[in-house]
Amino acid sequence: MKNKTKNTLYILITCSLDESRHDCLEKCISSINRFFPKENISNDFFVFDNASTVKKTNSLIKNTFSHVYRSEKNIGLWSAVNWVLENYEEKMKRRYSNVFLVESDLVFYNFESFVKIENIFEQEKFKNIGSCRTKEFSVKDKHLFDKYLKTKDSVFRSLCTQRNLITNKPIYYNETNFEGIYVTNFNSVICSMSRIQFIKEIFKKLESKDDFTELEYFKEAQMISNETFLLDGGCHFEASMDVSNASNIFKNITGSHSKKEDLEKIGYHGTRRNNKIIKDFIVKKV
Repeated sequence: MKNKTKNTLYILITCSLDESRHDCLEKCISSINRFFPKENISNDFFVFDNASTVKKTNSLIKNTFSHVYRSEKNIGLWSAVNWVLENYEEKMKRRYSNVFLVESDLVFYNFESFVKIENIFEQEKFKNIGSCRTKEFSVKDKHLFDKYLKTKDSVFRSLCTQRNLITNKPIYYNETNFEGIYVTNFNSVICSMSRIQFIKEIFKKLESKDDFTELEYFKEAQMISNETFLLDGGCHFEASMDVSNASNIFKNITGSHSKKEDLEKIGYHGTRRNNKIIKDFIVKKV
């Protein structure tokens, strides 16, 4: 029997306006079904669909999850997450201490680590650390994940900047009493396991801005907590970035990396710049 998380809300944001995003979602949900305990899938996932037009997406999420809500229009990632944070307690009739944002192209290969992260969050000495990075990464082989030192052996699907983007300091890795979890000065990212109050505080600041970038999320997070946990080995990668070499890295549509004109042509929102949290939309339970 799989160990399950007891106090973590999983927010899955879906938006299939073309077949490629539905294909990524299928891989995501297949990995969830493979690695997550059924009780967590049934009880602790909150799905927010951003007006998907691919019919297969609607049936897939409805047949897999219990708590599924759909917006009448695509409001983008940030507004969708904000709506769930503000409304999940009323809809699910419970409160959580932690939250994990599942983007619809994440492919999981490990669940047990979520239980470990829940446990380290409960330790008093780490009460000021707000999140844990869970994307595929290796402390020992960190050079293979360096965005600016690419080689033929690089893990292209999970490259990252190994400097803090606010302080410009190189990343350090301090061991904890939990094997495989480090304290680092990496930036806290939205797609990670976080204390729910930490995320709510950041979104409260972003909500007042007419236009914000992903970097401003990093800044607000840094002001609350200047360190973050890192899960060595990670537990997921992005299906949309799962390519064999750097020349193919942007072949799939993604809110983070695709050109603005390519996103707008289909009806998608970018996630890294020109963001604004809106509230004038209608959401209904599916």
